[in-house]
Amino acid sequence: IHAYESFLIKHKKEPGSARQSIQNFLELADDQEIAISSTPRIILVSPGFSREITTTVLWLNSQGLDIRCIEANLYTLDGTYYIDIDQVIPLPSANDYQVRIREKTIKAEREAFVKRRGRTLDIMIEHELLKEGTRLRLIYLPKPGLEITDDRARYATFNNTGIHGITWDYDGKSYSLSSLCKTICEMYGGDVGSGAFPGPDYWAIDGETQSLSQHASFLFKSR
Repeated sequence: IHAYESFLIKHKKEPGSARQSIQNFLELADDQEIAISSTPRIILVSPGFSREITTTVLWLNSQGLDIRCIEANLYTLDGTYYIDIDQVIPLPSANDYQVRIREKTIKAEREAFVKRRGRTLDIMIEHELLKEGTRLRLIYLPKPGLEITDDRARYATFNNTGIHGITWDYDGKSYSLSSLCKTICEMYGGDVGSGAFPGPDYWAIDGETQSLSQHASFLFKSR
């Protein structure tokens, strides 16, 4: 945000809109934090690439990085300069496929970690952080762009009655955190998609800033 504000000032534009412009571009609600990915995206530009470089790039991409190789060559024709740009890694025809494979791998690794650490609610109950009557608050929107007009929709109570052990303030009915996220999206205009929400990622114990998932991950790693 600071870098973008400096850019706007340099070009004599209003710097106060920097945060809002970035949130709009990322399709985030006003109350959502901007998270910076820890995975770098790299673009290499050169007239050509050696086999050693292309082999290394292909291997790094298979490990989850996002590196592109762009061949750029300058030509002159009748005194006019032309630049020919060609993406050689990944090939445009294979790009979507490779992105899907990378996302599938990341998802599988995350699911494996969640399986190892146990279910979030079980860990929270084990450490007596979740008890019957514990108040929960929605701290992250399940989908960007939701406009929750009734504050009751942001609160629920843990009633310790199994997987559907969450009583929603809005209607007094019982849900799992995943099904509650889906219901909130349906009610407030979000794209439900598959409807398989990692509910503990969006809810926290009332008064805390860490989600249930973040809290459980910390407890698991501290064992």
